Amino acid sequence: MDYKVTKENFTVPSRLGGGVSQQSVELDYILPDYYPEIFKVLNLRILPSISARTLNGTRLEYELSAKIRLTYVSESGEMCAAEQVLTYNRSAELSGGRQSRRR
Repeated sequence: MDYKVTKENFTVPSRLGGGVSQQSVELDYILPDYYPEIFKVLNLRILPSISARTLNGTRLEYELSAKIRLTYVSESGEMCAAEQVLTYNRSAELSGGRQSRRR
């Protein structure tokens, strides 16, 4: 009886850090002065994403992007929309060793 041995490399996800990163955006959004004045906000949506990341040893550096979509009614009664993208650079120190999982 012949046996065939197959060797393959595979990756196993492992948790490097258990922290939480928060970024306030409400003070950073500026509506340009060529847009009509806001009378009533109808909808405000913030879509966060991580646009870049690098790992140097135990230091994680990343760039956060927040796309802000604002729909509102102007003082003259017309419905308007504005969109802006804000970016933030952040870094975090990760825990020293890898955590092993046992079943």
